[in-house]
Amino acid sequence: MSTFAERLDKALNLRKMKPADLARATGLTEGQISAYRKGTYEAKQKSIYLIAKALNVSEPWLMGYDVNIERLPDVLRTSPQNLSVLEIGILSDFRKLNSIGKEKACDAVRDLTEISRYTEPEEKEKTGT
Repeated sequence: MSTFAERLDKALNLRKMKPADLARATGLTEGQISAYRKGTYEAKQKSIYLIAKALNVSEPWLMGYDVNIERLPDVLRTSPQNLSVLEIGILSDFRKLNSIGKEKACDAVRDLTEISRYTEPEEKEKTGT
């Protein structure tokens, strides 16, 4: 797994941005960007979001997870379901698949949902009503 600092530098290079450009785009200071790039300070979630959005990369990728660099559209990210980092990563990986792979992945998930040990109990089962 790569570090946040390594991924930040890689994303800056990919997007042909300078740290000063990133600071302007995010509202963070150049000092903060420098500290993140050196690994001196760890970025908080809000800063990670601002940086990932400005660089058009996914937060999980920026944080070093082995997921697609591609950023999900904000409409998916702001859904009422509040996707977790894991769910965003799964969606990101799913988008890498071709149509045959997507069909197989959906079949596998459907199969897993038929097995009670892999699923959450129904709401009425949780409440006992």
